Amino acid sequence: MKSIGETKRLAKRAIEVARELQTRATAIQTAEERRQLAELDGMLQRPDDKVTVTQLTDQAFRPESARRGIDQFLHILETRGVPQFFPWLDRLALAALPFFGRLFAGIAFPLAKQKMRRESSRVILPAEDPLLEPHLHRRREAGLRVNVNILGEALLGEDEPASPQCLLNALAKRVPSIEPALRSYTQHAHDEFHAEHDHLRLLGQDNLRRYRPIHRLCICLHEDDSDHEIAARLGAAIAIGCTASITGPGAEEWSEFAEVVAGPDPNQFDRLRYAAPSRVPEAIRRVANEACVYIADTPVLNEGRLELLWYTEEQSLSHDYHRYGNLGARANEKRNGPV
Repeated sequence: MKSIGETKRLAKRAIEVARELQTRATAIQTAEERRQLAELDGMLQRPDDKVTVTQLTDQAFRPESARRGIDQFLHILETRGVPQFFPWLDRLALAALPFFGRLFAGIAFPLAKQKMRRESSRVILPAEDPLLEPHLHRRREAGLRVNVNILGEALLGEDEPASPQCLLNALAKRVPSIEPALRSYTQHAHDEFHAEHDHLRLLGQDNLRRYRPIHRLCICLHEDDSDHEIAARLGAAIAIGCTASITGPGAEEWSEFAEVVAGPDPNQFDRLRYAAPSRVPEAIRRVANEACVYIADTPVLNEGRLELLWYTEEQSLSHDYHRYGNLGARANEKRNGPV
């Protein structure tokens, strides 16, 4: 065994080596690296911007459709605002995006994805990198715990909101009976509710059916609610991407999954979700009727294709993309011809 004096000497030398490495790394930093570090520091100083970037990374760049992707991108910017840590030129481009983004979605969306990947290339490793697995193995052998985020989101500290998948895993661990429901919710959210559908595919015209998460959803608890009914509603809201609040008896016990509020005030929410019609107070029904707020009070279902309907609004859009018969850049798309 090493003596105490030898241990202290090694510890002191380790600190000196770390200081030398840090000094050298700072000295050889390029201007581009300094710019990126300044941006990262700006993001870390603004909690709201961190949430916005996480949502953009997780939601806006997943769709294969440029039109769908740019629409989700704009929705996040409209609800959360333009991140202020971006350079002024990037902020100007993002501010102009609502005016030109949808018109030039085929150009704007790929450019936005390319920039995001370029900016994150130094801090996000590809999962297929052959160097990643040996690195993780060595860290585990050394007794270190490594947090790998497979969504490619920045790891922003323990105080940051948990990712949707982490919340769903926590729900399944707390209420094991809802695991089949959560699998159905996530599958249908991906296949049906987070996708755009054009069943006609007419030549020169888009006829789109799509869904948007309820922005302000309140999950209303009742003393007769089971843990399964509560967890299933929370899981559905998380899977679809609602901004959910929870209220009622025992709401504080579920505070890690949704914000606890004092009561189901229809004037503060876009929709109320109860587990049964008989559990909705008559006074709430009257106020919701006056505020034109829908109360979803059907029994909670494990089938995602049905249950998730209560957490979304359906949109139907028709867009003539031809100009006097000229199909432009979309001329080679496989479409159904005129009858």
